[in-house]
Amino acid sequence: YESNCGHVYATLGDYESALERFIKSDRLKPDQPSVLAAMAEAYTRVARYSEAERICGRLMEVAPDSLAAWSARGSLDYARGQWAGAQDAFEKCLTIDPLSVDAHWGMWLSLSSRGRTAEGVVHLREVLRLDPDHATAASEYGIWLAQGDNLPEAEHYLRQIGRAHV
Repeated sequence: YESNCGHVYATLGDYESALERFIKSDRLKPDQPSVLAAMAEAYTRVARYSEAERICGRLMEVAPDSLAAWSARGSLDYARGQWAGAQDAFEKCLTIDPLSVDAHWGMWLSLSSRGRTAEGVVHLREVLRLDPDHATAASEYGIWLAQGDNLPEAEHYLRQIGRAHV
């Protein structure tokens, strides 16, 4: 129950309340990978990186080969501006689940943050293939296309999200 409430609060963007629920859930039943991953993400969202790091460590101990563990690690590294570490973590996610939208999105973010957009756009396209309604990815892709003077295709993606102003 507590972890379900935590997920609801996190979805609403109330990460402090989410953390309260995840902490309670962890006390009742320690070391559940899904709870630890959600807790690490919530700590990352509120920029409490040392706490997120501690929880990621626990998560890696209990579920070292899980998508949740590597995704949490990648999100934390990305939030701290450690883009190479984020890329490594998201690459590990893709070895676990090549169809993970979040891992492909993380690869786009980490690669583009390092100025490697040509490599990253492969992952951005994969996000859109796996989740055609991913509005943020459609926006990013449309902007990327527009910068390359591919205005008709850019307009298509930007219209998808109601931002056809190219």
